[in-house]
Amino acid sequence: MAMAVSGGLYVSFGATVAVVGGLSAMGLWALAALIGWVQNSLFAEMASIFPDKPGGVPIYAHEAWRERFAPAGPSPASVTGSGGRL
Repeated sequence: MAMAVSGGLYVSFGATVAVVGGLSAMGLWALAALIGWVQNSLFAEMASIFPDKPGGVPIYAHEAWRERFAPAGPSPASVTGSGGRL
């Protein structure tokens, strides 16, 4: 998701300026950049917590939820498209 947000900024900025105007487009760009920064920071934090794991949202969710509620661990796999492979 973080890659799509930052890539979408560059592709859609011209069209956004044409539709909503320059100042509003800059505000939307700043908001999208902030969302991307937060997502990347959270992902980096999870990677530092689980350095022995290969990575990915389903892997981190499984590690985080397995002691509290095990069925919640693989649930992001359906959202991210990994097919539940942990």
